[in-house]
Amino acid sequence: MTFRIRQFLDEWLPPAIRDQRFVSWLPARLLFGPDVDLFLDFKSRALNLTDEEFAEIYRRAHRFVIQRETDLTPASLVAVLDAVRGESVLEVGCGNGFLANQFAQRTSARRVVGCDIFVGKEVAARYPHIEFVEASVSKLPFEDRSFDCVASTHVLEHVQNIGKAVEELRRVAKKQIVVVVPRQRPYRYTFDLHIHFFPYAYTLIAALNPVGPHSLREVEGDWVYVEDVVSE
Repeated sequence: MTFRIRQFLDEWLPPAIRDQRFVSWLPARLLFGPDVDLFLDFKSRALNLTDEEFAEIYRRAHRFVIQRETDLTPASLVAVLDAVRGESVLEVGCGNGFLANQFAQRTSARRVVGCDIFVGKEVAARYPHIEFVEASVSKLPFEDRSFDCVASTHVLEHVQNIGKAVEELRRVAKKQIVVVVPRQRPYRYTFDLHIHFFPYAYTLIAALNPVGPHSLREVEGDWVYVEDVVSE
């Protein structure tokens, strides 16, 4: 549903209209109440925030942005599960734990760790078989090559420094990384906390700067990227 709404707003409204604050303000006010400015002003502030300030915004926004099970569409969820291989999987940006649990139930992984800048107590209680860690994607508290696969879905569009984040994903991965981001056009005012946008395949490839064999395909509004880790 959110994919269809975003598709209409971003693809069919003329940019001169779509990028006006008043177009987003009313529906954002209905969605977020008095916290509307937290979302609409985020892009203009995000790159100047400290790590602590950035994390605090996500704590405040937690009750809005972590309501549905996953940001993945049904087809992109299947694509991610099909791509993941190995006995240990780290999900960076685990949100409410849904995908980490899917990894535990529907892949060959024997160890699954979920990591996010903020992990609610209810998440850890819901999935006691999964280890949860609070940390930033830009500074993961794991040794090099700690996990066979490192997956990160709907995360890189949020981070302040994509290059540093991707370096960390590669650093802790032994065999592969799996990345999913939405295929979304850039607008100043959106109903999310996105900073980066990837409307075309080349914009994502430019941001990721592949260092090993990789594949990229669009799946139901998402870019699904898989890269094999090249041993040094």
